[in-house]
Formats: sequence, C-alpha cells, structure tokens
Amino acid sequence: MKAILRLYESYRPLFRLLPYVKRHGWMYAALFLILFLDIGSSLFFAWLIMHVTDAAVAADMGRLKLLLAVGAVFVAVSGLTIFANSYLQAMTVNKVRKMLSNDVYRHLLKQPVRFYSERHSGDLLSRLTNDLQAMENAMGYSLLALIQMPLMAGMALVYLFTLNWQLALLCLLLGPLALGAGSLMGNWLRRNGRTVQNELGRLTGFVADTIAGQLIVRTFALGRQFAERYERDTERLYKLEQKEAKAFSFYRAGSSSFGTALFLFSLGVGSIFIAQGKLTVGTLMGFVMLLRQLVSPLSGLSGVWNAMQRSLAASERIFELLDAKPETGELPQRTRQKPLLEGIRFERVSFRYGESADSAQVLDNCSFDVPAGQTVALVGPSGAGKTTLFHLLLGFYTPESGYVAMDGCDVKTIGRSELTARLGYVPQDTYLFSGSIRDNLLYAKPEAAETELIAAAKHANAHDFIMSLPEGYDTEVGERGGKLSGGQRQRLAIARALLWDAPVLLLDEATSALDGESEQLVQEALARLAAGRTTLMIAHRLSTILNADRIVVLESGRVVDQGRHAELLARCPLYARLYEHQFRSEPLPEKAAAAV
Repeated sequence: MKAILRLYESYRPLFRLLPYVKRHGWMYAALFLILFLDIGSSLFFAWLIMHVTDAAVAADMGRLKLLLAVGAVFVAVSGLTIFANSYLQAMTVNKVRKMLSNDVYRHLLKQPVRFYSERHSGDLLSRLTNDLQAMENAMGYSLLALIQMPLMAGMALVYLFTLNWQLALLCLLLGPLALGAGSLMGNWLRRNGRTVQNELGRLTGFVADTIAGQLIVRTFALGRQFAERYERDTERLYKLEQKEAKAFSFYRAGSSSFGTALFLFSLGVGSIFIAQGKLTVGTLMGFVMLLRQLVSPLSGLSGVWNAMQRSLAASERIFELLDAKPETGELPQRTRQKPLLEGIRFERVSFRYGESADSAQVLDNCSFDVPAGQTVALVGPSGAGKTTLFHLLLGFYTPESGYVAMDGCDVKTIGRSELTARLGYVPQDTYLFSGSIRDNLLYAKPEAAETELIAAAKHANAHDFIMSLPEGYDTEVGERGGKLSGGQRQRLAIARALLWDAPVLLLDEATSALDGESEQLVQEALARLAAGRTTLMIAHRLSTILNADRIVVLESGRVVDQGRHAELLARCPLYARLYEHQFRSEPLPEKAAAAV
C-alpha cells in the first residue's frame, strides 16, 4: 500500500494535468488514434520487409512488384501520419500550456500582498516561464511516448512469438531489466531535476535584482562582485546539469549496449536456424526489424523518462503556486463608486508583518478618525507605522486586533471591487507600466474619452510636458517609467488618480527628490486632486500639515497625539521636535502664515 501511495504522489502532478487534457479531449483522442496507427505501421513495415525479402529470394517478380507498390503507398501514408502527429501534438501542447499559463497568472493576481513579500519576484517569473516551458513534455511528447513505447514493445514481442518462439523467448529478459533500471534512474532524475529548477529560479531572481538595481550596482561599484556571484551560481547549476548528464549518459549507454548485444545474439542464433532450414531469410529480416521495434522503445524510454522527470519536477513548482490560497475568489473589477458618508475609523488597531509572536509590533492599539470630506495628515519618524495604516485601509493586510472601518463597515467585510473603487492611492514611489502614457492613464478608466483624458492631465499639470514629447500621449514611458523624470512620473500618477475619481484619497507625499519647479507643479496638482475628497496623507511638507483639518502624530506604532498644528506645537513634544527638524526650514506659505 505504501508503495502505491508513493507511486501516486510521484505522479500526482501528472494527474493534476488531466482537467486541462479533458478540455482538449478531441485533440488527445486524435493523437491516441495516430499513436495506434504509428504502432500498426511499424509492425506492417516489418511484415513488408519480411515478404519482400522472401519474394526476392524466391525470384517471384510478380509478387515483388506488388509488394513494392504497396510499400510506395505505405511511405506516402506514413509521411502524412507523421506530419499530422507532429502538428497536432505541437498545437495541443501549446493550447494546454496557454491555458495553464493563464490560470497561473490569474491565480497570482488573486494572491494577497503577503504572498509577494514572502517570495522573490525572479523565482515567480522563472516558474511562469521556465517551469511552464519545461512542463511541455508532460503534456505532449513524453506523455504519449510513455504510452506508445511499452505498447509498441508488447505488440512487437507478440509478433516475434508468432515468427519464432525460441528467439522471442530470449527477448523476455530485456523488459524487466530495462524497466527496473529506468525506475531507479527516474527517481534520481526527478529529485535532481527539482534541484535544477530551484537553482534556475534563484538565478533568475538574482538577474532580475541586478537589472532592477543597476543604478545601485554602478553607484557602489558592485559589478565585479555581482559578476563573480553570478559565475558561482551558474557553475553550481552547470555541475548539477553535468551530474545529471553523466548519470543519464551511463544509463543510456548501458541500455543501448544491452539492446545491441541482444540484437547481435538474435541475429547469430537466427542465422544458425536458417542454416538448419528452420527459418527463412525473410522471416529473419522481419524478426530483426521487429526486434528493433522492441529494443528501441525500451532503450528510448531512458530519454523519455529523463524528460518526463524534469517536466514533473517543473510541474510540482507550478502546482505549488496554484495551491497557494488566494485572497479572493474573483479578480476585482471597476464598480460604481459609493460616496463616503460618515468617514473612516481606525479602532484599537494592532499589527505585525510577521506571523510569529517574535515579529516586531508595527502598530500598537492605534485609534483615530478620518471624517468624511476632511483631510487628515499623518506625521511621525520613519518606522512609526504610517504606510502600514495605508496598507490596512487598502485591505492588503488584516489587523492582528482591532479593525478598520468605512462608514461603520469593517473593510474585511467589504468586497474587494467595492473597496478599491472607493480608494484612490498615490504612493511615494510612482510605478508606471511599460507602454505609452495613454496606456498608463487608461488603466484607471479604460472607457475614458480623449477629452476626459486630456482634462485629467491638465489638472495634474501633465498635459504641457506630454505635448512637448515627440509622440505626445503615445510616447513610450519605458520600463517603470524610466524615460521620464521623477516629477513627470508623479504628475502622471496624479492624472491616473483623477481618472479613477475615488471619493477617498490616500496620498504619500514624495517631493524631496524633486527640483523646485517640479515640486510646485506636483503640489498644485495634488491640491486639485484632494479637493472635495476625504484625504488621508503622509505629510512631508509644512504646507500640508498647516492646511490639514487634523494631524495624527505617530511614534513606534502608537498614536501619540492628534489635533491642529498650533495645538500640537504647544502640547506635543514629539510634534515640536518633528516640526523643528523636518518642517521649520521650509518657507511658510502666506495663507498658512496668516492662519497661524
């Protein structure tokens, strides 16, 4: 029973492919039909060689001509069968891989933020590309070959017994020996194949890091160090692959030598039978051809076995992703936005990113309100928990205790589509996707008319710089928006948020890296974006905290105090220190100065 369970676990990834196979059942049915036709044609060819040889030895020209004509038709039909098999197999594998790739990608989009924080993007990319590519043998050639080869060998053996049972009996020893060796080798290849795929995933992740962080690589002269690490990683991968190649070569050489020895032995014994008048030359030729159909599948199983083990190892990594519990059953979509009537409430919220009790406490019993229509600014030293509050409101994480509510409803009970529709987020690190400016803006509202697109860009102070570019709104932004400046990227993010038009705005100010002119343009755009909305922002500028309806001061994950600027300056020592070190050097806006 344990052996059966181990066998099931070993081939479980193959069984899990069955739903994808069923969706293209007619294609696999056609492939199986061609498979049996191929087996039949191989046996027929042995029969044809046997009778052509006997006809030639007997000088029977009439029969010889007929058999050769049949052979010509056989060649044409065989060619068409090979084409149909090759084309249909490629089409089937591509379709199944496409469906599996789509399912994996959609499943990744349903994962919570914690899923991505615990995994390397390079490894996920490797699974979605390298592993899916490596799986194709389990979907096509190797799967069919593992069925065809034993059938071919079995039918060839039956035919051999009909020709000469004494010679056929000698071949019975080949099957158990070849299959036993193949089973032992297959288990090792499977384990090694999994190690190779894991190493490839780590290597892909390192390359992704190098490319994404190429400015840091240059700044700190890490080129030589990274090149040496890459060479060590590729050397480790090379040794694993060479180890596999060596073992496989030994196995293949042994299988081939054993088959050749049996072939020569059978040829020698058959020649003796011919000399004794117990066998015709044609029968021996047919026997040799059939013996080839017996030996080739069994020796060829080694190569197919190797490819299948690598495919199964890759399949395990793919199904690990599909087994990850999704955050939501369906992908969120844009829905009609509901206005915020009462406001947002953080009630005794505690949170830590790690799941163990030893993980650092990021938020500790935080409570404050964001009334509808008001602007609340979060201030505090780095690590105080400001960004984490955003993540909890966005539903990226769930509080350890306490709750976050919108209009009295816990965000956990609000559907993902409704929650995202009510929240607009402008992060400090603006992310633009590869594509054009128009593409990036339309992600917020695909159905937006051109006039609406331009209006949003104008309100974000982005239209003028967009029109100064060679292709205007169709200008490619490059990877992560690398062809644009920081201020330009931020203004596009603001335009995107304007198109999204959510009633609640989450804003993480990011102006420290901008020049004076860009900073002014961004601030004007942010002011237009926040107008008429409930706004929760992480403040980095004096003008922001002075204009806020309420300021919440955070330290070490706790709410230290909250109120207006003048109140906090008088009673909150932490706020006074932050003001002195972070804000005071900034020129005081005229309106704000008058208010103070």
